[in-house]
Amino acid sequence: MKATDDSLWITLDFHASKKSMHQWSYLKKYNNFISEKFSKNIECWVPKYTDPEIINEIGQIIARPILRTPEYLEKESCSPIVFYLYLLVERLLKTVTKISSPVVTNCVRQLIASVFLRKVVKRLIKLGYNKRLVHIVIPTTTPIVIRMLERIPHQFRQYFVFHLGFLTGENKGIFQIVDFEKKILELSKSFKIKIGAETKSYQENLFQKFDEKLLIFWCPTPSLKNRSQKKFNAFRNESEGMKQQLKIGFLGNARPNKGFTNIPNLVAELIQNGYKYQYYIQKALYPWPSYEKSVRQIIKLAGKDANFIDSNISQKDFIDKLREMDILVLPYNFNDYKYSGSGILFDASDYGIPVVASSGVSFEWDLINYGIGSVFDSKKDFAKSIVFCKQKYASENFDTYNRARNFSCYNFLS
Repeated sequence: MKATDDSLWITLDFHASKKSMHQWSYLKKYNNFISEKFSKNIECWVPKYTDPEIINEIGQIIARPILRTPEYLEKESCSPIVFYLYLLVERLLKTVTKISSPVVTNCVRQLIASVFLRKVVKRLIKLGYNKRLVHIVIPTTTPIVIRMLERIPHQFRQYFVFHLGFLTGENKGIFQIVDFEKKILELSKSFKIKIGAETKSYQENLFQKFDEKLLIFWCPTPSLKNRSQKKFNAFRNESEGMKQQLKIGFLGNARPNKGFTNIPNLVAELIQNGYKYQYYIQKALYPWPSYEKSVRQIIKLAGKDANFIDSNISQKDFIDKLREMDILVLPYNFNDYKYSGSGILFDASDYGIPVVASSGVSFEWDLINYGIGSVFDSKKDFAKSIVFCKQKYASENFDTYNRARNFSCYNFLS
């Protein structure tokens, strides 16, 4: 069956919500792209934290009546759904105080997804009864997606086309109990499945794992249709680069694998080489032992030129801040980003902001191949990379890259 105007398109994410900044942003971009290129007949399915069915089901599972009183909930200063979930986590893992906040948060997300799963499968079976071709687009494929596919009866599978986005960072977690590759290969015998990898290196990796038996596309997120690119002149030489007051962004929630502890060394390198820039650094949602030490070092080095941004700002505020930047720096750890991409890179390219990243990360291919940034091997190379990035800047490079992104997404969804 071919996609027609009568086909129904559904974008689905078990963990996305308006509070989950980048995942919600991914869904909105796909919704806009599908609506423009394929069909206006599109729905977005995400779990709602205030969904009565989800609250009631979780409440029946874990909450004793005495713990659902208004007085107790008010004392805890949180919504019923979050309170119920934390109670479950406490019971499962004995005590919340012995585990880190990211683990608790992941448990919360996984439980919401598990409850939401039953609701989604019921709706898909109902659609299957109508014998109508349905395209399901899932930007972030996780183990629970495999469980969903396995629960759809065989007689309805011919009516679904699954477009599964693979993000390596999402393929890990305490609830992962399946082998992605083997399960999907097995399910592809009864479903039509197309896979999108967010980086070229991950695409090649998946080709090898699937032994070239599945359709796998390089599929970064779609580019914005009406973007507003930054307009500024490239450096003519290094001397000019030293004179300009640039805004350097280290954006994205601070995490160890994003190289946050490298930032003091990079800032020091620029200062020692005579560059006086403004630095914008996003804080950590979940601080770790060496985090505060790095923050103090940055403040000591840059003084008033160091500007810290809250970790939990809205997507709109994040984009507004991103658009102010002249250069975005992603000093990610190579081992953690050997295959993983960067959603912030795609946001930056939408607005024509060049990116400087650690050498060896998977998206180095994007930066070098399309001329939208540069890479550095060590802190001594960092200042040169900043200048080189600005000397080679051209807005046409971003136009080319964004067209390539959309072309790849079109193939992934066709």
